[in-house]
Amino acid sequence: MLAFERAAELYRSCVELCSQDSPDLLELWQKLALALAHCGRGRQAAAAYLEAAKHADGMRRVQLERSAASHLLRCGAFEAGEALLHKVLSELKIETPTSTAGLIAAIGWERARLALRSLDFEPRSVAEIPPEQYFVGHLCGTLSIELQPYDPLRAALFQARSLRMALDGHVPELLARAASLAEAYPSPLLYGNICSARAVCR
Repeated sequence: MLAFERAAELYRSCVELCSQDSPDLLELWQKLALALAHCGRGRQAAAAYLEAAKHADGMRRVQLERSAASHLLRCGAFEAGEALLHKVLSELKIETPTSTAGLIAAIGWERARLALRSLDFEPRSVAEIPPEQYFVGHLCGTLSIELQPYDPLRAALFQARSLRMALDGHVPELLARAASLAEAYPSPLLYGNICSARAVCR
């Protein structure tokens, strides 16, 4: 942590020395955010990601805003994190019901769609998947974990969406495959993530 603290200080100095129109600012803010995240400064990392987003366009900007929202949610800044997450979902045109009844209906719809198809798929590499499609699927997967502590219904919805997107996109990142990998490569972290994912599935 001390090493990352030092790295954050150096990156901050680099940012301060750069002119406001420098093309290096995007990369420097991202590296500062990563260093801050590694030394446990979630709110500061989120702020750095938002600064980086000011120097990015299109999907890259959305990805940086998503990283900022993730750090805010994980460090307990739920109000700010939710506001930023709502912006990201709106930019990606991902609709999420706000009422309990709406969420239950959406979960039922997603699970019905999954029930109508098998879990079989032909895996392909990440390079073969359109970047935006992969990002949206990954976003739904991570939200299913981040929202569990305080909004399990939305977590269940995003988990079902993530599974459907992975199957439709032939992404080789499915729970069944993860279980077999966990047996081949024992890992407490992987096992914990699988148990968590199964809990949301139910």
